[in-house]
Amino acid sequence: MLCSIGGPMYSGDNGKMCFFQNNLYLALGPTYEPLEQQNIGYLPLEGLVPDRCSEVINSVPSHGIGQVRVFPSPAADIVQVRTLPEMVGALLSVVDQLGREVIPATRVDSTHETLQVDDLATGAYTVVVTGNTGRYTARFQKE
Repeated sequence: MLCSIGGPMYSGDNGKMCFFQNNLYLALGPTYEPLEQQNIGYLPLEGLVPDRCSEVINSVPSHGIGQVRVFPSPAADIVQVRTLPEMVGALLSVVDQLGREVIPATRVDSTHETLQVDDLATGAYTVVVTGNTGRYTARFQKE
């Protein structure tokens, strides 16, 4: 699960973050020049309520390896998705690295599906096929 807290971060000296012992530390620009050692912000994370959370898909179920294939990778405008016959009727969607659905779920009509990906930004994506037989994933790169 990936969660965000707070609003936008601005450039400059700000922006360097690290987590240590359940606390968040953030590099800050100086607000009062004569005062030294004032450039680290500290935020205890315990009890904090996140603004937004997304599921991050980071693994392939062991029974799903090789059962959904996506090619070419990297892809420019289309990808071909190959599934097993028992996956016809399942839902197929594409999610980005944060788990956000970037191509809405549609029904799998055959074992050979074609997806338009020319509107997607450059990066890594995951095809997710969810049906009665389980959830299967395959990754591809968009160039």
